[in-house]
Amino acid sequence: MKLRLILPILLAPALAFGQNSRSIPVESKVNEVKLFLSGAQVSRVAAVEIPAGTSVIVLENLPSTLDASTYQVEGKGNFTIMSIKEGFSNKRNSLPKEAQLIKDSISLLLIQKEDIETLKSLLETEEEFLNLNRSIGGQQNGVNATDLKAAAEFYRTRLTEIRKGIVINSRRITEVNQQIERLKARLYPFTSGRVALNQQLSVTVLAEKPTKASVIVSYYTAAAGWVPTYDIRSGGPGKPVQLVLKASANNSTGENWENVHFTYSTGRPTSNVNPPIINPWYLRPIPPRTPSSSSLRLSKVEFAMDEDAYELEEVATVGYMNEFVTTSEAVTATDYSVSIPYTLETGREPLVVEIDRQELQAEFEYIAIPKLAKEVYLMANIVNADRLNLLSANASIYLNNAFTGTAVLSPDMASDTISLPLGQDNAVTISRNRIREFKSKKIIGSRVAETVGWEIEVRSLKSEPINIKVTDQIPVSTDKSIKVEATELSNGSLNAESGLVNWNIKLEPGKPQKIRFGYKVEYPKELILNVE
Repeated sequence: MKLRLILPILLAPALAFGQNSRSIPVESKVNEVKLFLSGAQVSRVAAVEIPAGTSVIVLENLPSTLDASTYQVEGKGNFTIMSIKEGFSNKRNSLPKEAQLIKDSISLLLIQKEDIETLKSLLETEEEFLNLNRSIGGQQNGVNATDLKAAAEFYRTRLTEIRKGIVINSRRITEVNQQIERLKARLYPFTSGRVALNQQLSVTVLAEKPTKASVIVSYYTAAAGWVPTYDIRSGGPGKPVQLVLKASANNSTGENWENVHFTYSTGRPTSNVNPPIINPWYLRPIPPRTPSSSSLRLSKVEFAMDEDAYELEEVATVGYMNEFVTTSEAVTATDYSVSIPYTLETGREPLVVEIDRQELQAEFEYIAIPKLAKEVYLMANIVNADRLNLLSANASIYLNNAFTGTAVLSPDMASDTISLPLGQDNAVTISRNRIREFKSKKIIGSRVAETVGWEIEVRSLKSEPINIKVTDQIPVSTDKSIKVEATELSNGSLNAESGLVNWNIKLEPGKPQKIRFGYKVEYPKELILNVE
């Protein structure tokens, strides 16, 4: 019979089950990890041979970054789990395997550095010796020209070799020091006291006969998580928009997760699970105070401060790898499960994994505001966007495989239709110029009448017709003495409150279109206005 039993952690001491209980130390391996936006649920398994009777299975070398209050234990085999107890190992705190390799590499580099420094020191000593004896020609008599020339050649050649050797070894020492510092940076997370592998879990079990079994332990750790980012990719009008969700996963638990199945969850297990409680809102009038004559000014100040405090109290009371990924929606989160196991090392740069890719139908629209920019922008309007389950994340935008910029996505955008910017399109141009014959300024009595006109020309080099929305504006009066009147709009739509004028144009390839609009402003001549 196969027994599967899950027990929460018991913080009380384990019960004694006879004097024949034996301790069985075992190593466990991480096999599944569910990464949350903050934190992770880790599952690890240990294979063990359990003898008949009562035994204590001790899972050793667990990371200190785990939350011991979240232990869950499951058994597979013909045995019964009696209790579990968390604790710390009495052994000297040893480094994880991957950290020990780094430490060994540092030791080898230090030996290499010592050898190089010794060689450099010997060369410097030889250089000093040769410099002291270089005066052979000036201090000894009877040295002929041939010997002097030979000595000079020897000194020059040897000193050159020595100087080159000193420089080369100095550079080698610098390179070794840089390698040591890089390894020390990698070793720091293991030695900073946060990620020691010194926790252990004791599982007391009872078996009627010897059996081979598995013990599965899961727990929560705050030393891991993932950050979502998006890629928005488009080939332009007529093609679908690809929305790619990527996970930037990090592991700071102190142990490598090798060949592990990962699930990325949008949940936040550490957030408050209880809904807020709204209490009655009571209005309590404050009777006015009668200030005394001896402290009139102070009493007035106190009364004003009480009113402010009362108002503040009222406010505070009121406001309070995509194809291998399976997506599932839980009650409060969305999970993305990757079917292929892979490795996420501890203390390294985050690992970026693509976990979702959607092709979205879009209505493309070009936007131009020639008063502010000479460029034309392409927008993709995504319909039925309320089903996207957007996360708050930065997005990189690519148009025809070229990076065009960044945007920020959030769940608040998931309405029926959302607009995504795809960047500038240099194949569509626009210009805005003043119309000279429209420009006039007349003084009539006590008032001034100015007329201004503009011409907008838009041109497309695309091979197919496009839709473009052009926006400009006329001034809006905020004074009764200032009158504004639109004299020409070229079938544009005017918003009287904002003064914005919009034109929706279907632009044929190679056929420019011109828009003319103008306005007249009348105001008292003593005023100075900029009407352009």
